[in-house]
Amino acid sequence: MIKKKTFVLFAAACAMSFNVACQGENNGGCAGEVSTDTHVDNAAESKMLRLNVFISVTDEQKRAEAIETARKLIEPSQKEEGCISYDMYESVTAPGEFIIVETWESQEALDRHMKQPHFIEYATKLDSYGKMHTDRYEF
Repeated sequence: MIKKKTFVLFAAACAMSFNVACQGENNGGCAGEVSTDTHVDNAAESKMLRLNVFISVTDEQKRAEAIETARKLIEPSQKEEGCISYDMYESVTAPGEFIIVETWESQEALDRHMKQPHFIEYATKLDSYGKMHTDRYEF
């Protein structure tokens, strides 16, 4: 029996899915049929969301404040219903360049998150520390 599996990989700026035909119940032998496909058909399902929020903070004092503010945003956000993952990372080659990576189970979960007092307070503060932009992916 051949099963079709979909693996979704995300990089900072692109999303691509790989469809792999696999045999067996335990994902054992793959038939080697690999195709790249940028469309994943989840029409019957609620789509999960990935947000990559890029923040560029050039002032060293503001950098430390941004990290503390992000911590106050991230910790309660990770506990919210519908939050799959939520964390922040800093570039090792460009201090002050951050990315917050969020994964939500649905648009409804994200909408609830954006109404939370901690989001309203700390996301606004983070925006004031430097340039910020968001990339959004549905899968």
